Amino acid sequence: MGHKVKQALMSSRIDFFYYAFRNIILASTTVLILAVITLSISRTSAYNNSSDKVSVSVPVSCTLASHINTGEEHTISMVSGTYEDDIGITTFTTSCNDPNGFVIYTNGNTDDAEGNNKLTSILGSTYDIPSGTATSGDTSQWAMKLTAINAIAPSDTPTIVPGYDAYSAIPTSWTKVAYKGAGTTNMDIGSSFTTTYAIYLKGTQPASTYSGQVKYIMLHPSTVAQPTDTLEHAFALAGKSRVQVTDPITGQSGSFYKMQDMNTGICESVANSNESTTARLVDIRDNKLYYVTKLDDGHCWMTQNLDLDLSHSTALTSETTDLNDNSLTGAYSLHYSYDPNTRIISWTPENTTRNYTAGTGTSWAGSSSKAYSLNPGEWYWDGNDDTPNCNYLTTTCEHFSQTPYSTTGIHGSVGNHYNWSAAIASDNSSSSNTITYNDTANNPQNSICPKGWRLPTISSQSSTIMGSTNEFARLNVLYNENKNNTDVSWIIKPLYFVRNGSLQGSLTYSGQVGFYWSSTIGSSERAKFLQFSNTIVNPDSLTTSYGDGGKPQGRSIRCLAR
Repeated sequence: MGHKVKQALMSSRIDFFYYAFRNIILASTTVLILAVITLSISRTSAYNNSSDKVSVSVPVSCTLASHINTGEEHTISMVSGTYEDDIGITTFTTSCNDPNGFVIYTNGNTDDAEGNNKLTSILGSTYDIPSGTATSGDTSQWAMKLTAINAIAPSDTPTIVPGYDAYSAIPTSWTKVAYKGAGTTNMDIGSSFTTTYAIYLKGTQPASTYSGQVKYIMLHPSTVAQPTDTLEHAFALAGKSRVQVTDPITGQSGSFYKMQDMNTGICESVANSNESTTARLVDIRDNKLYYVTKLDDGHCWMTQNLDLDLSHSTALTSETTDLNDNSLTGAYSLHYSYDPNTRIISWTPENTTRNYTAGTGTSWAGSSSKAYSLNPGEWYWDGNDDTPNCNYLTTTCEHFSQTPYSTTGIHGSVGNHYNWSAAIASDNSSSSNTITYNDTANNPQNSICPKGWRLPTISSQSSTIMGSTNEFARLNVLYNENKNNTDVSWIIKPLYFVRNGSLQGSLTYSGQVGFYWSSTIGSSERAKFLQFSNTIVNPDSLTTSYGDGGKPQGRSIRCLAR
């Protein structure tokens, strides 16, 4: 009897990269309804004509999810010199309303320095099991096979790239293995395919536990052509150009890609989701630089706080700012304009950002109908885990400095504080008074984030699923083990959230509590937000034990890519 080899190809917790993309705007459908109204003027033949334009935006919503049934794990024990196939089954389900269809790419990777697609063990590279067709021969090999599942509607069935519908070598680089052509998928049905593996072991293969992984990523044919490992490379592949700028805060000069050039395809194409994907982008509205990182939830997030100053003399426009709703009603009824010819939306804030010195200039308590914002000065937090309570920021405020710390660097920037009206780019947020907790499309669609970015959403959707619209809670699951009693992982890399405090007449709880706005309405006087400290994490706050939780309070902003 030969040695037994337990082949742990994949467990239920294998690190497949399944990327889910929801509520992402890649394309919009415009529906124009022309209503001609004829009015009869008494005893004349004159008529007045008017037209009423209605614009409907349908965002692209695409997801890739996987499921391994109990007993179908990619794990097997086998004897050297034998062949096994159909080792476990993973079912991938796709749902996508993109009329361009979608493409699935695959890459075998053991996460070593060379990015190999071998099955490895502690025995060393001499005994690694490389990919191949898994047929008998002089070397041990492992292989993969994809199978399309016929949907109720044949047009919804994905196509497997020829060669991968039989046992084939695991790709050594990102390779197209399945796709669906033009035409939308019925979102109620979806489309599915399965993957399984085979292995041949030559007779001299030594006993050990060998393991590897295969990554899958879903892209759209109209965006970036292939996956990449960094945001910088994704911008380059998308044909974006750098601009030469000098950050007015840090004085750093160089050429950087623009925040405003971020799109869904760029973020999607980045296969990794860790600190190595971080890029520094420039907000061309004021030439300030921001770190952004693709995180494990599949979204690209700013990993430092927004620091945009608002000015009554400077309009924000949809060419550079997250202004999408041109209805000019509800939250956007004041100081907005829309040019139907250029389709440019403009908003001129009623109030200029106030400068803050030792607790002065903060008196906007009680106002949720006007946009207010505060620049506390250029302060950085060191990420220390104790909880000093600074009522205002000075050189004596513990763990804060006017130069970046080595522990948090630029990520620790406090940035500006905004009330909710300012956050959603509105001078009338009190008109947003319907609780739309689980209807993110009916929450405000505008914000002061850069174009192509938005505020996070909060809902009651499970935070354990990919693409959850409960986005702060999703981060808490992925990075903080879903703890509600400590923010231990919120304040370190790769998230770098800051205990920025809250503006409640004066700037309080700096260093003790972090507060971040979402776009989700709570009521006419309140909106949802994230709050955290070393004793509490609440990613679904409507009120706070540290003071009033209403829309007038000044809080920080982190944007994520649309």
